[in-house]
Amino acid sequence: MVGSQQGWQEVPYVELPASGQRFAQQTAQVVTSWGSPCRIIAGACGVNAFGLPDVMRGEEIQLIGLAAQYPQERHLVILPGTHSKHATLEHDHILHFNTFMTGEIYAVMLNHSLLGKDLPEPCEDNPAFTLGVQNAQTAPYLSNALFSARTLKLSGAISAAQVASYLSGLLIGSELAALSETQAWIVGSPALSERYTRAANLMGITLTSVDGDSCFIHGMSKIYQSLDGAFA
Repeated sequence: MVGSQQGWQEVPYVELPASGQRFAQQTAQVVTSWGSPCRIIAGACGVNAFGLPDVMRGEEIQLIGLAAQYPQERHLVILPGTHSKHATLEHDHILHFNTFMTGEIYAVMLNHSLLGKDLPEPCEDNPAFTLGVQNAQTAPYLSNALFSARTLKLSGAISAAQVASYLSGLLIGSELAALSETQAWIVGSPALSERYTRAANLMGITLTSVDGDSCFIHGMSKIYQSLDGAFA
């Protein structure tokens, strides 16, 4: 994010499709306040599967790292987080991606909406999470399904302590419903990847989990190897 408008220096996005070598060609050279030479890698931009403009900064490094660690002709990848990404790679090139504001909606609903009012500290509750995933399939319109977090609590079907887990299952289930295939990779933290995998299993989707930090390191290494030698 140091290459964003709010970062050290804005670096224009690389338009997709793009490989690690293309990202290496569009770095910005800066010198830190302590005198170290530095390269800022650009993010990626493109048109998503729904015809809308989309952007990412940071996840492209993990995608490049995944392709480097697990080379194959094609990857369908989920990168969960505040703004979750579903990306497609072919022959080490990022073709396109879709962004889902799953993590941010979860935080907003719990902290700034009626749904999260007067709730106890959230704790993991698998039955409530499972119910959320299931209801995401039967009530596919998210703005409609979200209100069930309130009505189920009012009716006593779930307790106040279960609302957070229910919302998590509802949001993740809604996101995963957008997948066009039943197999994908997931790149992220172990805890978040486990939650997505649990939801995917309920929906008949198989996810192969890879550590996000490992993908990031491999991606940075791959891009570094493609630089023009300015650091030599």
